[in-house]
Parts: sequence; structure tokens; C-alpha cells
Amino acid sequence: SEGIKISLKNESEGRLIQVTNEAEAEKLRILKEAEGKAEAMKVQALAQAEAIEAIAAQLGKSGGQEAAALALAKEYVKMYGEMGSKSNTMFFQEGAGNAQSLVVQALASMKAMNMGDVSDVVAKGKP
Repeated sequence: SEGIKISLKNESEGRLIQVTNEAEAEKLRILKEAEGKAEAMKVQALAQAEAIEAIAAQLGKSGGQEAAALALAKEYVKMYGEMGSKSNTMFFQEGAGNAQSLVVQALASMKAMNMGDVSDVVAKGKP
């Protein structure tokens, strides 16, 4: 009888230690996962900041505004291509297929966002 009590007590203490260890392991796993995600976000934010700095520097160079407008127009066309592949119904603004209009619109958007003086480029690009 006394041996059974000791055996049950030892078994109970063993389960308690097991549950405690498993809970601690899960806590550490969650903590390490959160630290990893935080570090990844930090690295991504730094990379994005460097990319923005590089873009800003390039926009200030000769032809930078035009290159940005071309890149925006390409993304615009790509976006419509992706939309067309997912749906058979699309609505376009007036002149959506006019590349010159896209470039002018992109330059006007850049000007509106205070990305630089593009008024002379916009004036030249007006149809």
C-alpha cells in the first residue's frame, strides 16, 4: 500500500515536470519565432529605406523623372494584364491604352507627391 502511494506520487510529479517542461519549451518556441519575425521586419524595413534612398538619388539625375514615369507606366500595364487574367470584365478610364497619356499621368502623380519639378516634362508630354 505504501509502495503504491509512493509510485503514484512519483508518477504524478513526473507528469508535472513533463507538463512544465513542455509549457516552457512552447513559450521559448513562441518567443524565438516572434524574435525572428521582428528581425525579418527590421531587415526588410532597412532594405526598403535603402531602396527609397537610391530611387530618390536616381530621380534627381538627368532622365530620372522620365525613367520613373516609364516604370510607372509599365507597372500600370502589368496591373491591367493581371486584372484581365483574373476577370473577364474590366473598366478602363478614358485613354487607358494611350501610352503617352499614361506617362503624363504618372509624371503628374509624381509632381502631386512632391517628388520633384516635372512641369516641363508634363508640358512636353501633353497630347
